[in-house]
Amino acid sequence: MRNIKRVLEGFSLRPREVAGVDLDAHKIIVCEVEKRGQELTLKHVYIKEFPQAGAAADNLRGFLKENKFAEAKYSCVGAISAEESFFKGFATKTNIFKDKGNIPSFLSRQPLPVNLNDCYWDYLLTGKNLNLVAARKEIVDAQFNAFKEAGVQCAFITAVPFALYNVFTFNYPDKKNFCILHVRWQCSNLCIFEDGRFWIHTISIGKDKLAAGGRIAEDVISEFAQEIKRLLNSNYLQMGSSHKPLEEIFLSGEPIAEDLQPLSSSLGINVAYLDPLKKISRAVSVDKPSQLSLSIGLCASFLSPSAFRLNLLKEKQRSLDDTRHFDTARKAFSAFMLALLALLVFLNFRMGKAAGLKDKELERYKFISDKVVPGYKTLLEEEKFVSERLQYLETRAKLHSLWLKMLRDISVSKADDMRVTLLDARNIDGLLVVMLGGRTADYSDINDFLSSLRQNEYVSGVKIVSSAQGSGKESGVEFKVRLDIGLEKGAAAQE
Repeated sequence: MRNIKRVLEGFSLRPREVAGVDLDAHKIIVCEVEKRGQELTLKHVYIKEFPQAGAAADNLRGFLKENKFAEAKYSCVGAISAEESFFKGFATKTNIFKDKGNIPSFLSRQPLPVNLNDCYWDYLLTGKNLNLVAARKEIVDAQFNAFKEAGVQCAFITAVPFALYNVFTFNYPDKKNFCILHVRWQCSNLCIFEDGRFWIHTISIGKDKLAAGGRIAEDVISEFAQEIKRLLNSNYLQMGSSHKPLEEIFLSGEPIAEDLQPLSSSLGINVAYLDPLKKISRAVSVDKPSQLSLSIGLCASFLSPSAFRLNLLKEKQRSLDDTRHFDTARKAFSAFMLALLALLVFLNFRMGKAAGLKDKELERYKFISDKVVPGYKTLLEEEKFVSERLQYLETRAKLHSLWLKMLRDISVSKADDMRVTLLDARNIDGLLVVMLGGRTADYSDINDFLSSLRQNEYVSGVKIVSSAQGSGKESGVEFKVRLDIGLEKGAAAQE
């Protein structure tokens, strides 16, 4: 019931407008998409190119502040590039992932090239297939903190290939198996989606090598096509002889040329630009819409109910949600604690007055109660605390009463010329241990003093800790004595 309530709250609080942030070293593209009912509408497009490649997080932070995104009423969605992410698909003959609690133990037994403890990760179940995506925590945190420092709420961070999958399936719902070639500035990603499994490959050729002056560079296209063919053939071998080759590749990201025929001819496969606005309305004019595929895909990942939501911020959001839910419960709990605290302080004062304690000691008990009680998180711990607190007060009252009587008896028992220089009392294992030190004329005064203390009805033990004969101006005998006062014996004597 609690999980269902949290899901419903999440839907009710989800913004109706979101901005997808496509972040590259040379360019930032942000698309604002609004949802009304089941229809998505592109409201605004922001594109900024950087003359030189810089730190992506710094570029993002400056761009958000410059365009005053912090003043908007919607959240932003970010993406981690395929090169900075790790992908792995697991296909099984049986549905061993029916119980999702088995997934972490399953992953811990796999020979993964990354340590999941150092990563934010999420998974997607498609039938009997488990698709894992992970990214190092410092990479995700850098992007998340860039949003935060700019005053912008980042509600979602996913990996680039899954945002592309979501924008494609939203606009081409009839196609089940497909391939997207996402061209970046310095590299490209070949994303193959077939039979519920995902294959992500990076090719170290981007627009900077592919296109020059708006035309495909013929000296590079052959190398590019051969690499794509090699990856597709490798995929066919994994799928088996019954697999049907793909008939079309959809191009997204950086537009490389108006005419894609040279690339289609080299591949032997039809190549077409992906249209991310095929089923999305637009309130602004758009030039070369394929370059908006990733940004719009990020918005679709968050707004479309049929989208695959692989969220690398899930671990962060879970802790934030738990904190938010705990804050609500804490307010009600704090009100109850205040009433309980008032009762406890009242009992403390009653106990203190009954034991004859001084006002300063009573204030000390009240201070401890004010600081300690709110720290307890459950009623069970609070009940235990109250019981221990009352026991402490009873013991402290007995010790305090015995301590006052011992001060009186020590004053009467010591010789007139005996000077007390040390007097300290502590509760050690149920005993009131008094350390008494001083100086007197000779050892006979010390013996008489100890003899008198041994006859005291409260003292259970007397021990000389040290003694030494003084010299020069400091004549006489220096001594230190330990007195053990048993609570049981003292209490019986008081009765």
